[in-house]
Amino acid sequence: MYTEALSETRYVSLGINFVWKYQASDQGEDLIDLIKNKVVKVPKEFFEKFSEQARFGFAISLPFNSINVTIRLEPHTTENQFLMDFNFHGDIPKTEDSQTRINNIESILDNSNKFLKKAEEIMVILIGD
Repeated sequence: MYTEALSETRYVSLGINFVWKYQASDQGEDLIDLIKNKVVKVPKEFFEKFSEQARFGFAISLPFNSINVTIRLEPHTTENQFLMDFNFHGDIPKTEDSQTRINNIESILDNSNKFLKKAEEIMVILIGD
């Protein structure tokens, strides 16, 4: 593993990202509908302050085990498409022992399947199957 080859490198954190592109349904569901109906309650007047071309997204940060998760939902370049970006970020505890640093990094990497499952669970809650 590269961490062993570069054991003198002082890693301070590690992030694992999962990104999906979502195509909203042709029945008119869009990101604004998703935000208004499933994520937060936003007064209709808020959206009326912007032009019809305005596109909205959101970011949420929450803990998961000892990792911080940031979820971003962003409009994509085409109408009714958006990106769901899940970042699982873990800090690497400071230590002079290179093997301990390597073990800390590997423990985060070893959990990547758990992170993927968590991202999929959240995605199902937000947009369904």
